[in-house]
Amino acid sequence: MFVVNNLESFQTNSSVHGMNTRKKTHLHRPAANLACLQKGVSYSCIKIFNSLPTNILELKNDKLHFKVALQKYLITHSSISIEDFTYTVVSHS
Repeated sequence: MFVVNNLESFQTNSSVHGMNTRKKTHLHRPAANLACLQKGVSYSCIKIFNSLPTNILELKNDKLHFKVALQKYLITHSSISIEDFTYTVVSHS
């Protein structure tokens, strides 16, 4: 949701270069050679956002529908069960 709420702060690939590529609508990731930059919030958000399915990315201008679609996607594609998550959180607290 950070990216969707701050879309004006990010550039698309098509705004950075004029090439007509299949990922021209993806957000542009700036060059970052240092691991600390690559693990930063802004860089990671762009990377995660660009990896979402196209049908969800198309909703980026409609915050409510984007949020609902993202929640459904995350619930159906979660790689950890609720039981495993609660066990991990409780056992490590």
